[in-house]
Parts: sequence; structure tokens; C-alpha cells
Amino acid sequence: MSILRLISDDYGVINSRFIQAFDLELCNLGNEGFEMLITVYTPQGLLYRGLYHLAQGVNVVIPRITTQFSPFQLIMVTNINQYDMTAVTLRAWNGANPVAIFTQEEAVRIN
Repeated sequence: MSILRLISDDYGVINSRFIQAFDLELCNLGNEGFEMLITVYTPQGLLYRGLYHLAQGVNVVIPRITTQFSPFQLIMVTNINQYDMTAVTLRAWNGANPVAIFTQEEAVRIN
């Protein structure tokens, strides 16, 4: 199991004060498929949960998870032991305006 975690808070590196919603793109860079459980938590509780199968070379796009400028924690758990087989792109939006792009490089990684 590998875990990637992105944390957004007020005045943090990922500043929630400017993020109304985000799109999430997942990509399998490896040679075999795996599952990924996505959860998004805000101070109010669970905001989003989804389980996705990522076959070899497959991209999955999850559009517009709405946070309404609230701090959030995005946790991505896979059933493989190497997080380097997973590419993640978070595109942050404020209304129709793009705010920032974050990748797995900004994530806290746990194997």
C-alpha cells in the first residue's frame, strides 16, 4: 500500500483561501493495474470518496470537487507498494479562473 496526501489550509503552500474547487487527474505510470481510493476531508467532515481502477497507461479525471474555499485534505491510497507508479495532477479553480496546478511532487508520500 502506498499513500499520497495533499493538504490545503489557510496561508499554506496550497492556500485554501483561493481554491473554490479542484479537478483531479490520476495516471498509472506502471506496467500493471491497481486501485486507488480517493478521500477528501474538510473541517466539516468527509467531502468526497471514490474508488478507481487504473489500468496500465490509463488516465482518470475527476472534475470539480467543490471545497468552497475551505481547508481540505486529499488522501490517495493505492494497493501497490510504490507511489512512483502514480502521477497525480490537481488543478485548482476559483470560479472559472485557474489558480494553480499541484502534482504528486507536492504530496506527502508514505510507502
